[in-house]
Amino acid sequence: MDLDELRRWYGRLRAELDERRYEVTWQAPIASRPKPSACLTLEGPDRLAALTVWDTAEAQLQLAKVASGEVTDEVLELADADQLAWAVTRMKAWVMGRDTREERSA
Repeated sequence: MDLDELRRWYGRLRAELDERRYEVTWQAPIASRPKPSACLTLEGPDRLAALTVWDTAEAQLQLAKVASGEVTDEVLELADADQLAWAVTRMKAWVMGRDTREERSA
């Protein structure tokens, strides 16, 4: 997985979302780590999401409700840019309070 693609999603979300309501953050890969990863987070007033992607295509998606502290943790395999787009769209929908139960295409 090209971690630069996740960085491009960070730029898109920052440009698209109202910065007064949503905070988008990016954690770049750390070169000294044996298994490089990058993390994209999106925080809204009621919900937040974090997507960590490793260069091996493994990924972890965390969706949380601020009020209850409830967190859903999912392990994903994001083999290409389309699957990464699905995961980012899902995290954005979650934070914005939209339905996130749609199935990912194979």
